[in-house]
Amino acid sequence: MWLWLMLAGAADSADDERPGMVGHFEAATYTMLTTAVGDVKRAKKHAKDLASREEIPMAIRIEATQLGKCNDLDCASLAVGELARTCAECHVAGGVGPSPSGVEALPSMPPQKQHAYAAMYMWIGLVTPHERAFEVGLDGAVPPVDLDSPQDLFDQLQAFEQLVGNAKQMGSWDDRADAFGEMLQTCASCHELAGLDRRIKAEQKLAEKRAKKDKK
Repeated sequence: MWLWLMLAGAADSADDERPGMVGHFEAATYTMLTTAVGDVKRAKKHAKDLASREEIPMAIRIEATQLGKCNDLDCASLAVGELARTCAECHVAGGVGPSPSGVEALPSMPPQKQHAYAAMYMWIGLVTPHERAFEVGLDGAVPPVDLDSPQDLFDQLQAFEQLVGNAKQMGSWDDRADAFGEMLQTCASCHELAGLDRRIKAEQKLAEKRAKKDKK
């Protein structure tokens, strides 16, 4: 699944080198996804790549530079929200930007995968900006949790549900971007408690081995 490949960073080198708008959207998206699983080191790498792209607006490069200086999850999460806000402002100010299609509803799939897609819909909604994509993402953002999960995970999920509920009441993109940054902090904590970070790291190592093998 392409989303998990992004989370694992399986194409770190190749995809980050794509030119133009596609390349900078991918680099920005990698910063969001890696932050969501608590991988600040990798998020900083993608942020620095984004900041180095001379073809994109300086405002975005400045926000990416700030994100690249973060050393903890709180800083990175809030910086991702700022990055999304700046992307949207550039699109609106320039009268150009992406025109997402097929975002009227989440695809039908298992709940956990649908939750991952919901995060991407929120992100697309924020950076475009696109009202429907953001709303659809919010509606599917809360993931299912196994009943035998630890209490700490249920506590984090409850906090996340509150953040999602608050975001649904917000009408400005500035407030939504701030809320998304707060959500990412909770996302990373939940993913760690659920063991997702360990699975992602295992996929990263496997992808890196494959990449080295392909170069030989």
